[in-house]
Amino acid sequence: MQTKHGLGDVLILCCVFINLVIFQTAFAKNDLSTLEGFAAAFRQANTGKDTAQLEQLVFWNEAKQSWKTALQQRLKEGLGHKIDKIQILPFSGESRAFGSFLAHPTLLPTHVFVVWYVLPRDNVGLPIAGTWYPIGKNNGRFYLIVSERTPGSSMHY
Repeated sequence: MQTKHGLGDVLILCCVFINLVIFQTAFAKNDLSTLEGFAAAFRQANTGKDTAQLEQLVFWNEAKQSWKTALQQRLKEGLGHKIDKIQILPFSGESRAFGSFLAHPTLLPTHVFVVWYVLPRDNVGLPIAGTWYPIGKNNGRFYLIVSERTPGSSMHY
């Protein structure tokens, strides 16, 4: 028995193929070996309010529980808020102005990952909060670094 494939069958196969390509493209953006992929993964976890996915971006090894708790709190502060922009700066003398990240870090910092969140409007206006996280690389991929010091933050309108 021979089956006829109509236009509907062809359209379904095309849609399946397009969805696979889109999925693979989205997955490739989250290549944690690149700064762009790391930023995409962070944005995706934050937008989806996915704490578990966000915590997979952290290098927890050798961190004391109090440090872990402080970083988890800081990550939750921004969870679900719209991200206005993400800046990635090389870790240098200039980036150290954002705060000292060298208090017993779990990895050596290579970059500063600055996330600007849009907070709910208040009596003054629309606040933008920035949090700067140190990031480093281990086994070919980037991670947020846990340190004795909680990542710094600021707010402006």
